[in-house]
Amino acid sequence: MLRGLADRAEPLYEAKLLVTGEGTVGKSWALAALQKEDPNEAVGAQTTYGIDRGTLTLDHPTVAGTEITLNTWDFGGQKVYRVTHQFFFSEEAVYLLVWNPRQGAEQCQVREWLRRIELRTGGNAKVIMVASHCPAGKSAYSTDYGRGSLPEDLQAMIVDEIAIDSNRKADGSDGDKIPELRELIAKHASGLPRMGEQFPAKWKAAREAVEKLKKKNPYIKYARFTRICNGKGITDADQIFTLARVFMHELGRAVYYGERRSKGKAAAATNPVYQDAMLADIMILDAEWLSKAFVRVLDDEETKTAGGVLEHVRLDVIWRTHGRKDWSVYQPAEHYFLIRLMGAFDVSYVVKDTDGEKSLVAQLVPERRPPLPWLTPGIADDEQTLRMVCALENEAPGLMARFIVQTAPHHVEEAGRGLFWTDGVFMREPAFGDEALATVDGAERPVVTLTVRGKQAGWFLGELYRTLDTLLNFWPGLEKTYHVLCPKVRDDGKLFTGRFDFDFLVAEQMEHPDDNQICQACRSRWKPRDLLFGYGGVARQRDLQAAHERFLARQEAPCPRAFTLWPSDGAYFDPQAVKLTGKKLRLTLYSEHSGMEVVSKDFKVTGKWVKLFGPVARVTALALTGIALPLTGEIEKDFGESARFMSAVGGLPVAEGFDLDDEHAKGGRPEGVPNWVTGSDAEVLHDFLKQIKLAPKFGGMKFVKIRNKGWLWVSMEEAEAYAEVEPVLAYLPKK
Repeated sequence: MLRGLADRAEPLYEAKLLVTGEGTVGKSWALAALQKEDPNEAVGAQTTYGIDRGTLTLDHPTVAGTEITLNTWDFGGQKVYRVTHQFFFSEEAVYLLVWNPRQGAEQCQVREWLRRIELRTGGNAKVIMVASHCPAGKSAYSTDYGRGSLPEDLQAMIVDEIAIDSNRKADGSDGDKIPELRELIAKHASGLPRMGEQFPAKWKAAREAVEKLKKKNPYIKYARFTRICNGKGITDADQIFTLARVFMHELGRAVYYGERRSKGKAAAATNPVYQDAMLADIMILDAEWLSKAFVRVLDDEETKTAGGVLEHVRLDVIWRTHGRKDWSVYQPAEHYFLIRLMGAFDVSYVVKDTDGEKSLVAQLVPERRPPLPWLTPGIADDEQTLRMVCALENEAPGLMARFIVQTAPHHVEEAGRGLFWTDGVFMREPAFGDEALATVDGAERPVVTLTVRGKQAGWFLGELYRTLDTLLNFWPGLEKTYHVLCPKVRDDGKLFTGRFDFDFLVAEQMEHPDDNQICQACRSRWKPRDLLFGYGGVARQRDLQAAHERFLARQEAPCPRAFTLWPSDGAYFDPQAVKLTGKKLRLTLYSEHSGMEVVSKDFKVTGKWVKLFGPVARVTALALTGIALPLTGEIEKDFGESARFMSAVGGLPVAEGFDLDDEHAKGGRPEGVPNWVTGSDAEVLHDFLKQIKLAPKFGGMKFVKIRNKGWLWVSMEEAEAYAEVEPVLAYLPKK
């Protein structure tokens, strides 16, 4: 990573130390003692809002004369703060799990804290168990936290344990076992992967200059960070990004979520594509400042009473004019990006039909389920009902709240309130009008159920499945199992309860696509494809997703990349046997989000136009299989017929007027590879659309950014439903 740096460098001995557990006082005393402060004074100043940062320096156990710098983060144990804490946990860190034997391991939720750490780090954490309030020879309380009864995966994270008393002695010396705890921390921190990594002197100077700003600046713009780096002699954009992301964020010096979306040309230093451009523009130097802003909203009584609906006009009271000396004050200029950051962290989302003046704080939605259009979907001849369940081995804190935020475009409002509650959400898809119900049942081992009904239920369920799976990936250590439920209808109109393992069906579709799968509830037989239909584009979608997103991430689409080509009169003819020139064809543009038909144009083929659309037809000979949209009915028929026709057009000899390079002349990409029109091919299609006077913008289409999908051409209705809404803060001057 640091190769090619013509700069003086030295080993960096630095790591992140996270102090967690139940009981603020116990953790405060332990942390103060480690920092060689008076624990009794430190307790009074300790934050109760979730995160307190400090720096601890210890002697390296194996490198003589070397000190280890630990950036310490103290997390409050209150439940309401845990949603925000999850974003600051790190794999490459040492954790102190502090618990109080006087309260007991169960009361201090030792097992629960271990599980939270394991879920977010995938079990790759180093945890030191610290029993506090244990003076040597005087404690009558057991320090046994029940290690023997813990699951093996939790035991594997525990690297050491110790009982301490952090209360300073009368002579001013450390409390019992505090020096030993320092030694344990240094021992395990020295084994972290980045310990001793070469750190250029210029990078060190730049980082120190940035950290000096923290007293007056809880955050800075990335552009300012770049200027500081430039001033210290760091001009390479990739090196600046590495300093920000690795040596500031991962080592606990700052919070920077500027993850790049893709690799290669699209993520080049000259033109990086970020997962979230706004987050990439801000480096937060004080994580406690950010966490407190979120918590103040979560604690707001009026927002709780309103069922989670946050009036943006209240933000000035919540963040600035509250009049509380013990609360942080956030200036009006900061409110706009704070509400945007809450959206980026899935804490809230801006409600569309309020003109940007309200947000929904999903963690505060009502506990009681509202009246719903249906709990069990009815059965109609022209509709499908598809169901999927996901069984989780452990709790995923805030999962349904985040799912509600992510599915905002599909929300339904009746009698002035949204159809969502703490354990579920009822949805309606704006393109096709299909309906869905998502619920979560259980606490320790929750089960998420997705039920969709409608004419394009497969596509809608695929969208919800990908949303859920993406959210669950936030917890790398969380084990999950997906099942497809039997789609057969009983005589009484209800659905059977038979289950099919999703991963097994995917494997069967690839290896034995014609083998029947038998439902153990009704003994009906199904081909794998019939059961997988709709789940993320059938079996291959998981493999295609990364390549698919690379195309979607590129903002280089002068026109829609999803289209069909077919004779205007609907009668198929073989273009390899009949001359195209003079024939009437119809070109139809589709939404790149849903596959819905948006606009068509009939035209008569000329020799000039053959040369224009020929290359595009050949590249998309496999047509819309590359979109991976599981659609049914007339749309599926249209796609299939167009694929057949364009395959024939793409097979025409070069003498017909095609001018293709060698790659295209091979007949397109292999089956299963996305065939989106990209790069120069998109320009060819764009030129052709201008020739036949089919302008997407005037045909009811719009190029918008859709959350988690990038920039797409969609219908005007979808643009209104899915495009992100800017928050409106009435008390701020208009931009």
